[in-house]
Amino acid sequence: MTRIPSLLALSATLAFTASAEAQQPDPRDYEVAYFVPSNSIVANVYLRHASSQDGTAVQQEIAAFRATYILKWVNDWGDIAITPFDAIVPVVDATAHIPDPTGTLPLSYTARGSGVADILFLPTIGYGMTQDKATATHTWAALTTYFTIPVGAYDKTRLVNVGRNRLAINPLLVVGQRFMKIFTAELMGGLTWYGKNTEIDVPMLDEDAALSQKLSYSFMAHLGVDLHPTFFLGASYYLNANGDQTLELSKLNVPTPPADTVTPGTTSHALRLNMGFRLGRTTVLLAQYHDEIGGTEGAARSRFFGLRLSHVFALFTPETADPAKPAQGPKEVRE
Repeated sequence: MTRIPSLLALSATLAFTASAEAQQPDPRDYEVAYFVPSNSIVANVYLRHASSQDGTAVQQEIAAFRATYILKWVNDWGDIAITPFDAIVPVVDATAHIPDPTGTLPLSYTARGSGVADILFLPTIGYGMTQDKATATHTWAALTTYFTIPVGAYDKTRLVNVGRNRLAINPLLVVGQRFMKIFTAELMGGLTWYGKNTEIDVPMLDEDAALSQKLSYSFMAHLGVDLHPTFFLGASYYLNANGDQTLELSKLNVPTPPADTVTPGTTSHALRLNMGFRLGRTTVLLAQYHDEIGGTEGAARSRFFGLRLSHVFALFTPETADPAKPAQGPKEVRE
């Protein structure tokens, strides 16, 4: 039975490597709601080349498309912002070079998976407060809940899948501050609950096993600085503590079911560097490099190079465009 658990563990691992943390926030993501008017739409396109090396070499080409609709209420005591619609559709092409699972043969296998990955829906409610308009000093806080909808490409007979075939819910709490006009700092923390994937193929047995995972945690810190009105730098730290994964083999309806296979949880530390170019009043291009700089044994070290293009479509109404109400109109895209 040694081969069965090892193959299952490998399959369960590769099924969920498709940009698991790729869509974690970048610096100043949440500050956007402070600057734009209500009824704005923010469009984002992410392009990334990702790779990892941990016995199994995995390369991924990722394109993700995101649309966010922002509603906003401005008051003397602060701004309330809600994004009732915020969705990300990732498209992934992944290639894995897999060593012999038994460890006895000098062989390797190449497996591929591609298609639309699981869609993310991430509504947010946030609050912003201005301390000094002259220096643009302001504070923001927000709560986002990521819902991973398991609609991505998944085939239980394949070792590499870009879909996870399970629901995940990830609330994320955010606080941020702009100070001295050009600096921003943000802290974020989140938890992730996972549903079960009940379609893990068991080789040589006419049964599917279920995959479950314990609670996971994440922490992020971002720093940003404007070096020019059209250029800024950002640096981010990411901590991801992933819970144990269990393949529930003991529940198989066979005469002598194998024991459960538990893959211990891992912790990883990563840095992300960003160069931001403001191509206009409402368009920003980010050049990014992300690298996992350490972690516990068993954590795959992954990295990516990427570009992110963001554009704001401001939907002004006669009321919000009233120049006598600058906080509600085009002037709200503050300098």
